Amino acid sequence: MTQQGARDDDDRHPVWDVVLLADEPSVLVLANLCWHLEQGAQEVHLYLDAPQSPSARTITAMVQALPGVRVTECDDRFWQGLNGGRPVLQTRRQTLVATHAYRRSRADWMLNLDADEFLWMPAGQRFGDELADAAGHGAYLALPTRERAYVRGPVRALFEGVFRGPLPRRDPVPPDLANQEPFIARGVSGHAAGKACTRTGLRAVLRPHAPRVDGALPPSRPARNAVMLHFDGLTPLHWMLKLRRYGAHDPAHWSRFLAEHRRAQVAFARDHGNDARALRELHDRLKSVADPAAMQAAGLVRAYEFDPAPALARWLGKPLDLSADAFDDALRLAYPDLAHDL
Repeated sequence: MTQQGARDDDDRHPVWDVVLLADEPSVLVLANLCWHLEQGAQEVHLYLDAPQSPSARTITAMVQALPGVRVTECDDRFWQGLNGGRPVLQTRRQTLVATHAYRRSRADWMLNLDADEFLWMPAGQRFGDELADAAGHGAYLALPTRERAYVRGPVRALFEGVFRGPLPRRDPVPPDLANQEPFIARGVSGHAAGKACTRTGLRAVLRPHAPRVDGALPPSRPARNAVMLHFDGLTPLHWMLKLRRYGAHDPAHWSRFLAEHRRAQVAFARDHGNDARALRELHDRLKSVADPAAMQAAGLVRAYEFDPAPALARWLGKPLDLSADAFDDALRLAYPDLAHDL
């Protein structure tokens, strides 16, 4: 185990932790935990947003003997002590738990992620090297987004596909993506903002995409090699359920936690509430790549070697089912009312 409590002002590699708030099928959360332990995280701070769910109970049982995972059940007692009650908005809950973990962490840096987001480094490189290079250069390391897209055809595995990055700011949308407007921002349908790994010991509040120090956005350094792989919908069903879950909120509140392009997606889902085919067609329009070779030649997609299965097997001692069918079965059990017609 890496020595705890030190800071990155000596000659060793910095120590880093991960924090995430999760309410997802157990296989996704376990893949996230094991992947980041494999990448060198000292500790993963897992906050269970629905601690009594079957998925959360499975996760808790499976990680009991797993070194480096710190589980917090976000029950009524937890929220009462932290905030005087559970916030309605997920983004507010994410900010609170990430800041909670940040302030009790003994690491040098804290990487703030969602359950469907995975740190990626080129083969043979370690994230600690990236953080060592960032020492003295800002309050946080800014990791760019790479959003997964499917190669057109049946979806069989959770982590298959290619990835596309956000377009440069103010660049026009290329013709290959024009049919995806107004449901994309800078060429991606999730978020273009990326994620942050924040130096500890600051008076920081960890918002979902970047910290604030004394209420202001502090200086940052862009990552040189690290990226964040975003699986915005592990399966088509997962993505469609996400829109329906967002749509359950009062539309008057959407602007508080959803960007304009995501609000357009959610509005489409609400307007076509009884038309599962229309919702699936929107998914395929935004998430499928018909000609990946042409898109790669145009600089719009890239392949990243990513497979959390070996990390799962090593850390848990057994493989897990990473098929799309098994994941969808878990979703249908968790959200029978939302998934009944999808």
